[in-house]
Amino acid sequence: MRRILGVAGMLIVCAFAGATQAAVYTWKITGGFTGAGTFTTENTPSDSSGADSPNTGLAYLLTSFTGTFAGKAVKLAPNPGAAPYFANDLFYPTGYYPFVDLDGILFETLTNAGAVAQIYNLFDSQTCGANGCAEVARIGYPGIPGGSKAVTFSFTTVTPPSVPEPATWALMIGGFGLAGAALRRRRGLRAA
Repeated sequence: MRRILGVAGMLIVCAFAGATQAAVYTWKITGGFTGAGTFTTENTPSDSSGADSPNTGLAYLLTSFTGTFAGKAVKLAPNPGAAPYFANDLFYPTGYYPFVDLDGILFETLTNAGAVAQIYNLFDSQTCGANGCAEVARIGYPGIPGGSKAVTFSFTTVTPPSVPEPATWALMIGGFGLAGAALRRRRGLRAA
């Protein structure tokens, strides 16, 4: 009986462990600026609003954005919530079909001493293909005439979001069923 409960518990833990894995992507920026690195997203979509409301439920919140850009290390920047930036750090792997949309990825470049060298806003990406995406994007920062500059942003999936498959759900439900049956049998034996 303990063996059945142990197996059921392990199946449940494994199912939930697989469901919490974040997605990892590599990114590359070319065209006037150059940069490359990785970014990670939360596993479950985040709601969005405003101009991107048709995509509500499709956006994944970035949890990290690292690498190098313009020869300096980068990291996600806190959103100041004021002009000249509009950034939610939301990434739409599907977005406006067949397009990919970045709802303003705000990132900082750092000096060798770790201080902030510059804040950039990456937004408005386009076109996605079957083997990854290569979209025309824009980067904005104070000092650019007109407020932004076109670049090419491309990304590929390293680890896709882990969503439990039907077989996993079946194992998990079966595990609960086995645990319940074992407990019920134990009660029956005690009553006898």
